[in-house]
Amino acid sequence: GSYPSSAINSMNSPTNSIESHKSNVNNDKIEKGSEIKNNEESVIKLLLLGMPACGKSTLLKQFRILYGKSWLHDEMKEYVPVIRRNITISMQCLIKETRELKSFRKIKNIQALQIIECADPYSPWTVEYGGYIKELWNDDKIQDAYHTIYVYKYYHDAYATKYFIERSDIISVPWYQPVPQDLLVCRLKTSGNPIERFDIQGMHFQIVDVGGQTSERTKWTNHYDSINTIIYLINLSEYDVPSTENPKINAIVKSLETFEKLCNSAQLPNTVSIVLFFNMRDLFQIKLAKKSISSIPEFSDFTGDATNYTEGVQYFINKFIDKVVNSKVPNRKTFHHTTCAIDTASISIILNVVKDSIL
Repeated sequence: GSYPSSAINSMNSPTNSIESHKSNVNNDKIEKGSEIKNNEESVIKLLLLGMPACGKSTLLKQFRILYGKSWLHDEMKEYVPVIRRNITISMQCLIKETRELKSFRKIKNIQALQIIECADPYSPWTVEYGGYIKELWNDDKIQDAYHTIYVYKYYHDAYATKYFIERSDIISVPWYQPVPQDLLVCRLKTSGNPIERFDIQGMHFQIVDVGGQTSERTKWTNHYDSINTIIYLINLSEYDVPSTENPKINAIVKSLETFEKLCNSAQLPNTVSIVLFFNMRDLFQIKLAKKSISSIPEFSDFTGDATNYTEGVQYFINKFIDKVVNSKVPNRKTFHHTTCAIDTASISIILNVVKDSIL
């Protein structure tokens, strides 16, 4: 359909060049910029929202890496047991899958297999233990299991599993300390409302990350009256899977329903702009080659090229923009961008999109 020019910016291309945003916001820049300068605190407040596993926490960590304070040594060390525990659990899942594939008995290193299969994920690591993990990972049968369950089933964890297991020898040493990329890849459930503050090019930003679980979403409205912009993340790669909260509902359909409620919330001021981030574009493109959008009953109205990435992205962009256009504030200033939250170069562009949504 067609959209009012004031309701959506950068509709022409899912790659969303920053220039396409600027032409749509010039009329408001002087007035809105003056408001920010006259504000005693001059803080631009952003609210980070989305469903579970959409990449909000990763995005927040990216902002901190690029613009915020460095992680303290103690903060970095808190991730070590989490990373090691996740590696053990992932490898145990792979071993279990080899049983399903009837290839369990063909794994070469029986000692490593037995030790890892019976290991307590919460137990301390040794260098020898990390070596066993690495040896199993290099076994052809474990690789077969990885491609069976992670690449196509547990795709959320596919990259993290490969990334950390391949570094298990480094992670097993007593003096191991995570590097920034490790923190980005490591997934932790968000509880509470983590807040990060950044000073960027003379502008003061405050970003609040509110969890996406059902219990956390009830807290979203508590922040609506004090923010400038909502950043809403959508996990594109979830187009063919059920919601983690309700297996009877498609994950993106659930995100659409949640976004629709947000757009029509009586507590959301008309002046709050929205930036839609369509995340995990890399996984989306990989999965699209195997499963077309139109093969999903909820998206049977898709008429584009079954494996065309650009057309697929635009289809979902339109779905979300429809919720804005048909909301109580159809002319709400709205932007969008496709991204991959673990790609730091991509995230640096995002800040410009956010700035354009404010000024």
